[in-house]
Amino acid sequence: DAVAEKHDATTVAGRCLPYGETAPLAPLAFALRPLLGLSEEGVPTHAEVEGAVRQFGAELPLPAERVVDAVLHLFGGATPLAGIEPANALDEVVRALAAMIASAARRRPVLVRIGDLHWADPILLDALSRILAQVPAVGFVLVTTARPDEATAWPPLDARHSTFLLRLDPLAADDADALATLALGDEDDPVLRREVLARSGGNPLFIEQLAALVGDATPTGSLPVLPDTLRGLVAARLDALTPDQRAMLDNAAVLGTTGRWFTLERFGIAMGQRPSRRTLEALSSGDLLVLEGNSWRFRSPTVREVAYQTLTKSIRAQRHAGVALAIEEMAKGKDDAAEVLAHHWSTAASLVVELGPVVKVPDDVIERAVEWSRRAARHALGRQAYAQSERFSDGALALVDEATSQTSAAASAILDDDVLPSRLRLLLVRAEARIGLRRNDAARADLDTVLEAARAAPLDIRDRATGHAMRLLGLLEHQLGRTDVARQRLEEAVAVLRATDDEAGLALALRNLGMVLVIGGHFKEAETPLREAQDRYQHLGDRRGLAWVNQHLAWTAFVGGDRAGADARLDEAETTFGGLGDPGGRAWVLGLRAFLRFQQGRLEEAEALASSVLREADEHNDKWAAAMMRTLLGGLRLWSGRVADARMLGDKALTGFRSLGDRYGEGQAAALLVRAGIASGEGGDAQRELERLAAMADTGPRRAFVALVQAGAAVHLGEPGRAVAAADTALATGGLDGIGSSELWSALALARLQLGDGDGAAEAAARAAEVDPTSPYPLAVQAAAAAATGDVHTATELAARVLAHPGSSYLDRIVAIGAGTMARLGEGEIEAAALLATEGTATAEATEDAQAWALARATEAMVEQARAGEPIGVPPGVLNQGWATAWATMAAGAVTAASV
Repeated sequence: DAVAEKHDATTVAGRCLPYGETAPLAPLAFALRPLLGLSEEGVPTHAEVEGAVRQFGAELPLPAERVVDAVLHLFGGATPLAGIEPANALDEVVRALAAMIASAARRRPVLVRIGDLHWADPILLDALSRILAQVPAVGFVLVTTARPDEATAWPPLDARHSTFLLRLDPLAADDADALATLALGDEDDPVLRREVLARSGGNPLFIEQLAALVGDATPTGSLPVLPDTLRGLVAARLDALTPDQRAMLDNAAVLGTTGRWFTLERFGIAMGQRPSRRTLEALSSGDLLVLEGNSWRFRSPTVREVAYQTLTKSIRAQRHAGVALAIEEMAKGKDDAAEVLAHHWSTAASLVVELGPVVKVPDDVIERAVEWSRRAARHALGRQAYAQSERFSDGALALVDEATSQTSAAASAILDDDVLPSRLRLLLVRAEARIGLRRNDAARADLDTVLEAARAAPLDIRDRATGHAMRLLGLLEHQLGRTDVARQRLEEAVAVLRATDDEAGLALALRNLGMVLVIGGHFKEAETPLREAQDRYQHLGDRRGLAWVNQHLAWTAFVGGDRAGADARLDEAETTFGGLGDPGGRAWVLGLRAFLRFQQGRLEEAEALASSVLREADEHNDKWAAAMMRTLLGGLRLWSGRVADARMLGDKALTGFRSLGDRYGEGQAAALLVRAGIASGEGGDAQRELERLAAMADTGPRRAFVALVQAGAAVHLGEPGRAVAAADTALATGGLDGIGSSELWSALALARLQLGDGDGAAEAAARAAEVDPTSPYPLAVQAAAAAATGDVHTATELAARVLAHPGSSYLDRIVAIGAGTMARLGEGEIEAAALLATEGTATAEATEDAQAWALARATEAMVEQARAGEPIGVPPGVLNQGWATAWATMAAGAVTAASV
């Protein structure tokens, strides 16, 4: 603080609570109120936040209204962010906070203090890490305090900022003596100071508390009896408090380590006390509490622990129930305070279970504890705080199990509330949280328990419980990469939920099924559940559900070759996500649109979109989106000839997908690495990736996809026999349609050409063109087949279309140039052929693909043969057998056409 004051820094502070927060970013929100000029209490108005944001002026890198929405959402205000995915809303808040801190720090240094980080929600730790990464190298310092805890992944290890870790060991002798002298003040004398130092062991808090006890007990400075332990010392100090002071301190201990004055006051009134600000100030003067404006906190966690432990269990139960009743009245049924209420009601309920009925504690305390714990678990699940959701579910299930052994009305209500019994609902919530934590075996055990219990339940309970359990089992199997099993479970979930009136649950199961089918490669089949989900979301008025379905349907249209339909769906989804203020959903739309632009040949747009989505994904720590965008960018690099860049991006993408256990993404990245490895001459690496791909081919679509990659790789290497065999496998599997089908027929056409079968090549090329008549790859293959069969006019026309296509790859252009060159030679236009061959050489030299270089050299050599009046043929040693045969077949077709 002294250093901050010296540098005229803005200093703000917040603290984590021991039993969790109503919102994971609450400590950060409290700390930033002064930075924004907002009052310490209540939810600020839109106008107040707008005024606070306006002070940052044009320096903010985000639109002001977007920052206003993020700040209001942080403080619990009503904004469009409440209607989007919780993780995406948190991303918006983190970006806005980082932007404001960076802006403020450009004017004067900013010091943010967050205390007791060992109690922090993992979401808060992640947010702080991302803020550190996003704030530039300006005057910003984040100071956190925490007890040593190996489970807390802090501080983050990142080269983008400097980190200094200070471990607070006992004070050195000189420092301890100086602190004791200062703390004893007027009572200081050598005898007292030696006794204090001997008892304290250099612990600074112990020194301060011992000095305070000396002052309380002996105004003349005579030596009192000093306790041997810190807890004994604190207990002795608490015994010296007045009744009003002790009552207020006990209330504070029940509330937690920190809080607001109005909460402490309301609690005291509810307990029949007469709390006053003067009493609070006396506790602060005695160094038991610290006052910061209208907020208080315990001077030390030890003070709070001792105060709490000295309360009898019955009084603890009364106090926790009293706090919960007061907060319930303020919350008015909303889930915003669910986690705090769950803590207090559960603590009171556990004490009642141990002691029996307690005066002033409601008879339905167990029922209230279970209900609020369930709501807290659901609320935490909604914001992806999976560990906290599991913890609340654990506590509630323990209370439910206790209630089943009782015969009270509360127990009956717990066992038969709403539609699903509490125990089943809690197990479903905990299973979903465990799936999020990737605790797959524990999640499966919960779901097996639900299914077992559902079999003996009444019909309506059985179907709902079974449907939701099967849906979660489907997601679990999908996470494990078992796509066929995931599909089966989700289809079962849909069938069971149809028998219920749970339309929202059915819509979600249909959407999950559609997404699994899309990722599994069953694109046509995915449309049926997705379109039904679309109808149900429309009936429910669920705009967000509709937006996600449109994104999924756009994916099916894209892969099926319906580029216009994909664009239209993406437009609808982007508009809806934009209206909801959901940048995360919009990012998914932009990511898919980047792939679409790649297929449309609009490569600059694809590059810009993919780079933008990648930046946001890295900022938000969205590993899946980042890996997918790196795969796309790798493809863009590969087909522009920058093979080394493609391999680097492919490696990063593959690592990301493997860390997530995503086999679909892993396959996409591996396919990129196969082609990049071949292009760079690293055949061994490419073969290893092919083997890994083959090992993952556990479904029809995956087997077809792997066969497609094998066929393309074999054609690139000039190994037509392997290419034909792989293509036959893919066709027999029947797992390809749309773009995949066109690529397969194109590869088969080139393989036929490499075998010297011009007619077979023309037939396969025609099939490719039927599926995708505008893409450059099938056009180039058609041109080659036309040259091989003597149709030099068509070859010339198609080659020109490929060269004019903005999205053609270097290999498309090399094949088209070879076909066009042979056609020109067949027409006797040697100089026109020479110009094309020169263009081919320039295209090849701009790449890192040795095969492309060889094809270009062979083409130029054949033109030189024609100039010299020699027979046209592939020079020996330039091309391998497959490509040599392909070029010779095209030349033979052109020569035949010329003679005719």
